[in-house]
Amino acid sequence: MPSTNKWRFSIRFTLFSIFVIATTLTAGIAILLQYHFSTQQAKQSAFEQFQMSSEYTRDYLAAIDHQATELTEKRRFIYP
Repeated sequence: MPSTNKWRFSIRFTLFSIFVIATTLTAGIAILLQYHFSTQQAKQSAFEQFQMSSEYTRDYLAAIDHQATELTEKRRFIYP
């Protein structure tokens, strides 16, 4: 009587294959999630640093503008 099932695997091979596939799949998902959240965190951190830098620059330029305006007003009264 010929066997109709040409592929016959042992239980050890089947369990080992399932373990390898599950481990690989879990590691792949973990690496992808780590990459996604680390790039998201890096983008957020860079955005916050640029935001702080722009606020500092804005305040600095506003202070210089205020000083220049005051100086111009004082000189206008001294030298009409």
